Amino acid sequence: MAAITMAAAVALIFISLRIMNSVVRPVKKTTKVIDCIAEGDFSQSLEVKGNDEIAIMSNNMQLFITHMCNTISELSDTEDWLSTQSGENEKVSDSLKISSENQAQAVEVLGQMGGQLSGAAKVGLPDLSEKKCRLP
Repeated sequence: MAAITMAAAVALIFISLRIMNSVVRPVKKTTKVIDCIAEGDFSQSLEVKGNDEIAIMSNNMQLFITHMCNTISELSDTEDWLSTQSGENEKVSDSLKISSENQAQAVEVLGQMGGQLSGAAKVGLPDLSEKKCRLP
């Protein structure tokens, strides 16, 4: 009878360890991956086996990791594009500034020329405002 009890105890311990390992090991692996992700390491991945609740949780966590990696990649691409656009905008702004300065100088020169033409007209031309033209 003692041998049967001992064999049953050993079998019970063996079965308990198998069940515990089938639950604890995947939870520990998932927890380790979550800890790495919490520190910013999205290079982690989970190996999903089975179709129980732990496997479903691991699979959903793997989907989350994939979505986060894609989002981070898209953000990086957007950052690169914005940086390029910023450089292009700066070039356009510099060009517009130079054009504006050139235009201001041209307007100033035209103003000076207009003043000179006005002065020349007053000095060199007879006043025709009082004379009337007669048609033959």
